[in-house]
Amino acid sequence: MKLFLLLFLRIRAVLPIIGGIVLFLSFPSGLSQQELEHLAERHQLLIESLNIGEQDQAIQHLKSIEKRDLLLFRENSYPYLLARLYQDQKEYEEAIEYYNITLQTNPLLADYAELHLAEIYRSLDDLTREREHLGLLINDHPTSLLVPRAWYRMGRSYLEDKDYQQALAAFLKLEGLNKSPYQREAGYLVAHCYDKLNKPLQAAQKYEELIESNQSDDYALYSLQKLESLEKSHGFSLARTPLELWQRGNVYFNNREFQRSHGYFMEVIKREPLSKRSADSHYNLGLSYYRQRNYPQALRWFQLSTKRFAGSSWEADALYQIGMCYSRQGKDEKALECFLQLIHRFPHHQLAPNALLRIIEHHYHQEEAKEALTHVDEFLRRYETHPLCPNALMQAVLICRENRWFELALYYLDRILNGKHPESIMTEALFWRGRLSEAMDLLPEAAQSYEKLLSLYPNNFYSFQAAKRLKTFLSPEGSDYILRLSAVGGESFRQGDLQEARELFQILYFLSDGKEKRREILSLLDRCYSQVEEYKKIKELKIYESRSFRASPRGKSNPSPLAKAEELLFLHLYHEGVEEIAANSPDEQGELMSWLLSQSHYQREAGAFHQSIRSAERLIQSIPPDLPFPLLPRALQELLYPLGYFPLVEASTAPRGVDKYLVTAVIREESRFHPQAKSTASARGLMQLIPSTARQMGRRLSVSRFSVEDLYRPQLNIELGVEHLRELLEEFQGNLFAAIASYNAGKNVVRQWLANCSTAEPEELILEIKFEETKKFVQRVMRSYWRYKEIYGDGMN
Repeated sequence: MKLFLLLFLRIRAVLPIIGGIVLFLSFPSGLSQQELEHLAERHQLLIESLNIGEQDQAIQHLKSIEKRDLLLFRENSYPYLLARLYQDQKEYEEAIEYYNITLQTNPLLADYAELHLAEIYRSLDDLTREREHLGLLINDHPTSLLVPRAWYRMGRSYLEDKDYQQALAAFLKLEGLNKSPYQREAGYLVAHCYDKLNKPLQAAQKYEELIESNQSDDYALYSLQKLESLEKSHGFSLARTPLELWQRGNVYFNNREFQRSHGYFMEVIKREPLSKRSADSHYNLGLSYYRQRNYPQALRWFQLSTKRFAGSSWEADALYQIGMCYSRQGKDEKALECFLQLIHRFPHHQLAPNALLRIIEHHYHQEEAKEALTHVDEFLRRYETHPLCPNALMQAVLICRENRWFELALYYLDRILNGKHPESIMTEALFWRGRLSEAMDLLPEAAQSYEKLLSLYPNNFYSFQAAKRLKTFLSPEGSDYILRLSAVGGESFRQGDLQEARELFQILYFLSDGKEKRREILSLLDRCYSQVEEYKKIKELKIYESRSFRASPRGKSNPSPLAKAEELLFLHLYHEGVEEIAANSPDEQGELMSWLLSQSHYQREAGAFHQSIRSAERLIQSIPPDLPFPLLPRALQELLYPLGYFPLVEASTAPRGVDKYLVTAVIREESRFHPQAKSTASARGLMQLIPSTARQMGRRLSVSRFSVEDLYRPQLNIELGVEHLRELLEEFQGNLFAAIASYNAGKNVVRQWLANCSTAEPEELILEIKFEETKKFVQRVMRSYWRYKEIYGDGMN
């Protein structure tokens, strides 16, 4: 076998020389300009066929070019494209022929040709030939981006042949490669090979290594399940330390398999009852029962923790959770007692501010406004610089508003606005300052707050709400107000005060009805921002176009680092081209911006939407925050908000009457369109479904036979997720804000928040939401929803 491979390699070494001679002999005497234009037109027809998925037509165009001029056919890498098309159509004999031509005539794409030849032989069940081509890729192209994939396929091929020793060698090599996307999977397969080679101890040790390095991902879960099976089948138990037991418990805990985590945590407690790991195990046992809504059992473990770890931070953690358990059971006085105890005994603990917030909320719900405000003032004395301080101040605003103590409410809002806080906090405070001014019938002050919000933060969730409020209380004299703004803005523009003009035109954009009017205002805004350097750079950015049709032979100069990417993009093989682009990031800022735009564009074309969004978001980091989103180039808007998996979304939403753009917004904010996404709460897939919710929706749709891994399948995940969203929209009678909040936090808690709202307006619910993660999630989803409607639908609504 080795002799055969060596002989094969030597023959391969001279093939490029032979191919060069053949190419030279086929050099045409020369084509007229008209004939060259005809070939370029044929290329354009080829691209159009590829764009609409007409592969048969594309093959005909390629064959026509080959027949007309063999040299230019090869010079433009068409043999590789033709081979790819034949491979897609399972016409393997023709595909092999053209991949071999690529190997002979096009060293730039030889590594890709080798990979695809390996794929074909695998499809033909010729695993030996598959491995030959993978070996050639690895040996002949050691710097290729495809080398990790080749080692992975090599190992898988040996596994299918049950040659576990060779598979082990391949996976060990793969595991050792730097920055390989296969490292965790490679480690898992190394352990699998040890198991198959009847080396259970080595397999177990490898599984333990995987668990030790990461206790959250799927490979940790698979490794633990395999490890338990090994121990059971081979009748041995490794000398497990408390640390290893604790890690195993964490694996099941992090993957929401709480019952299976309990045994490990309790064994840790038994082995070392007073250690830090024991304290953590107590806490995780309580938290696991809490998350299953088994509050009596949760209380038991948290109370044990307070006794066994009295005086420590673990007692403080447990006290807070005991208060939460009592609160969930409706035992508010007991909850209040726990929170007070925590604050007085552990005033500097990280959960003390949270406990004080809970106390404020308790008095608020008991309609004990003065007591609540007393605790707000206590919060300001104790934790004025804490990140939760604005939350306490907003709680005070809510209390004052309900009691019509408007002046005091404005005082608390101004405490926020005079500080330095993130945009999300400042915009909420500005919005509610406007709402309170309205309630006090101070309409000019209200308008001033809303205008400031629209001019400084035009891309924020509350900007949309502010525009709606302005339109409401300005009616019926809104047209006069808009005319005055237009006049002042126009005068500022003529006087050269572009900053003031920008702010006024941004307000006008939100208040104007009709696409034509908004387009006119955008044109004015564009002229106002034309002096802003960052905006000029964004406008001037161009997507790197793939090279044009090559009408003459290439020179002998060394190819540029992006040459392979350009060749693949020219052939419209985007999913391969984007990997080559990503590997060649430029150093200079100007080039980097164009590179990011181009990378984002081609990543989207390749269907890698999560990567595309990430590249586009990196690009806009340099843009001034007050630049209105609609001023961004349309291409960049679509890259930031792509229609990922849209045919699947439309197929699932249409029969259920759910807005397709709402679902798309949920997917964008949940997973960034990454089908393999997994959260710390063990939610999986595009719409981030936890297994229990997925199974519930599956039963409703008569789709019961699926595994947790199946949630990574886009079609199933979207189907189940849309059904879940439909149910929530029905539950909350079409209230989008409540449905989105419950998608994140659950129905029960959203019902409580709705019950506390004084009106049915959406922003009332936002103010009542007590989970910061949920509040931000609702705002992000709704902003994305409006963006999708603005870009692809019927404009801002």
